[in-house]
Amino acid sequence: MALASRVNTPARSVAGARTPAPVAPRRHSLVPCRRLQAPNVATSAAAVDVPVAQLSDAERAQLAEQWGYKTIGRELPDGVSLTDIVKSMPQEVFQLNMAKAWSAVAITLASVSASLYLISISPWYLLPFAWFIAGTAFTGFFVIGHDCGHRSFSENKLLEDIVGTLAFMPLIYPFEPWRIKHNQHHAQTNKLVEDTAWHPVMRTEIEKWGPVQSTLYKTFLGSPLKLWASVGHWWIWHFDLSKYTEKQRPRVSSRARGGLVQYHSAGG
Repeated sequence: MALASRVNTPARSVAGARTPAPVAPRRHSLVPCRRLQAPNVATSAAAVDVPVAQLSDAERAQLAEQWGYKTIGRELPDGVSLTDIVKSMPQEVFQLNMAKAWSAVAITLASVSASLYLISISPWYLLPFAWFIAGTAFTGFFVIGHDCGHRSFSENKLLEDIVGTLAFMPLIYPFEPWRIKHNQHHAQTNKLVEDTAWHPVMRTEIEKWGPVQSTLYKTFLGSPLKLWASVGHWWIWHFDLSKYTEKQRPRVSSRARGGLVQYHSAGG
């Protein structure tokens, strides 16, 4: 992924003269390298690599339109890092509360048990309501596994792996592959290629499709049917070993096999 956007714009100097300007150091941005034709630029303009931070509001707006963003904001000032932001937060937000963590486990287990009992006694016309209650209760398992994946459940990583794996088992999700890819999602949030949870299709790509394919795609992702896309995401990202490093593959392989066993045991 490129770190700068290639912009067709006049080189700028401090005095505003049209003299070649040195290329600024590249900084991380959310958009890949793309040649952008700036509006109302003289034909003699020189093409230079310009970090997104140096783009004008109009240039960022045009780049956002081309790449499907609503906006592309300014970058943080030089010298401000994620570490600085983290250090500015109060220490209590980083303290783990074991009572709160285990109470969440107890509440989830009680809620799931109650919802399953509700399903067993509900007449057919109340089953949709019972299923809704059960789905809400089972979400608690994901919340617990999510916290274990972020290492915010306990100071004991082995305990987090055990609890996270057990919490994800009823959801037929392999914990370790999910943990790796979810953390990649947070590290690369909203990046067009690296983000594992956000993969928009570019307009230029859709324009190459036929009317049937384009309509099906827009209907599927523009309606509640989009919820079923999570099934495809589950399969694509958590069972393909080629998406993991050599160091990750042994742990991912064993968890992925366990997930497939759960899937087939559940009647898949």
